[in-house]
Amino acid sequence: CASAGDTALMEKWFGRMQTAGVVANEVTYNTLLKGHARTGNTAQCEHWYGQMVAAGVRPNTKTFSTLMDVCASTGDTALMEKWFGRMQAAGVAATEVTYNTMLNSLLRKSIG
Repeated sequence: CASAGDTALMEKWFGRMQTAGVVANEVTYNTLLKGHARTGNTAQCEHWYGQMVAAGVRPNTKTFSTLMDVCASTGDTALMEKWFGRMQAAGVAATEVTYNTMLNSLLRKSIG
């Protein structure tokens, strides 16, 4: 579902998972984020990040990299930098993927 960007189907299965009493983890939430990121839906990515935190699931590098990537793909470098700041504040280490996402986005914006 996430690879195809079928976010409605993803959310349907997430609901079924919750109904079955299965507890979502960081992989679950990162998959939801990835699906919405593929469709460029920043608002839904932020929504699911909020749901993740509210559920007590700790975001990881992949979480923040996905959030930054959706911002990069939509050209919102200010929001991308905000997510980078949140990542640092959460004590999550940036990787080469994180920095490459930022650099590529800034390059695309400057070429523009």
